[in-house]
Amino acid sequence: MRRQGCALVDQELEDGLRSVAAPVRDRDGEVVAGVNIAVHAGRNSVEPVRRDLLPHLPATVARIDADLRITGPARAAAHDTGTHR
Repeated sequence: MRRQGCALVDQELEDGLRSVAAPVRDRDGEVVAGVNIAVHAGRNSVEPVRRDLLPHLPATVARIDADLRITGPARAAAHDTGTHR
């Protein structure tokens, strides 16, 4: 999963919680946020999480990254001038 840029958490942080997560990066490649999909471990084993949820995560994060590359400079400019879009 690391090669895919994702992480799987299987009840390591909280009993009953399974999740997959990936970092969101800004235009400079810095991590600015994360996307996490969490499910109840009693209703979802690891395999369905890998099979059904994980494939959607990289594409979703890529779209968010792309939006940040487009909107990043405009937000900074708006903030500097005190105007908002």
